[in-house]
Amino acid sequence: MSNSAAGLIDGLDQHLHIVRLLSSLRTLPIRKQRVVELRVSARTAAYQKRIGYKTFSASMMLLTVYGGYLCSVRAYHYFQLRSARRQAAEEQKTSGVL
Repeated sequence: MSNSAAGLIDGLDQHLHIVRLLSSLRTLPIRKQRVVELRVSARTAAYQKRIGYKTFSASMMLLTVYGGYLCSVRAYHYFQLRSARRQAAEEQKTSGVL
């Protein structure tokens, strides 16, 4: 091996050793940070569930109200048509008698 390759390998070994030392020193805070992140993400997940449920419930309520409106409009038109047909039948009866 050349001298530059050996120097490169030694430099990488030193770098890995330093990285291992730093990671062993940071292990505890990283774990605490992960626990905190998990708690926060659990809270935000619960919040998102709650918001999603409320949004879904509100949309179902609006759909129900709109369906009731459509049904009542249809019933109104049905009764209007029925009364118009009754009037037409009455007029036909009275015009046939004269």
